[in-house]
Amino acid sequence: MLAEHYHPVISAFVPAARHAVKWVLNYRNLRKNKALLVPFSELLPYSPVKGNHHYGLGQYRKFFHCNGFEFKRTVDKKRGVQNFILYCPDQ
Repeated sequence: MLAEHYHPVISAFVPAARHAVKWVLNYRNLRKNKALLVPFSELLPYSPVKGNHHYGLGQYRKFFHCNGFEFKRTVDKKRGVQNFILYCPDQ
């Protein structure tokens, strides 16, 4: 069993809105290097101090499946935690 912080998609709304405003205003020539729509990982970047990674469900799915696991996921929105129960599929 693996427990991770749960970050709903709405948690990326404020960073996405900030990025959109900066992009429209071309803040620091942002349009030259970035698109209006950026990946989730750029909206909630890794923090080397906290060690926070904000993985999407697709990234978890790929990681588990590439390592031979299936999983059942449960989300406790009240506590902000998601749980993954890993198991090996029948051979």
